[in-house]
Amino acid sequence: MSNILKLVRIGFLPPNFKDEDLKKTIYYKIWEAFRENCQFNEIERRNGKPIILCRRLNSECDFNSCPILEKAIQNYEKTTKSF
Repeated sequence: MSNILKLVRIGFLPPNFKDEDLKKTIYYKIWEAFRENCQFNEIERRNGKPIILCRRLNSECDFNSCPILEKAIQNYEKTTKSF
């Protein structure tokens, strides 16, 4: 399941959210700052613009499919179920 769908399911995003809503979440802000220092990142320059690639996914770094973010959301769900 995608990270965005998980955030909708646990109530961080409304079902009819916009991109601006996603960018206001704490998960997005943390991911945005974290992805440059991620253990799986590889920065490549294309036409002078830096592109952050994920070695684990073998594609461009993406919020929706980030494996580190997925694990963080899973851990959050586990801790909230125990209450």
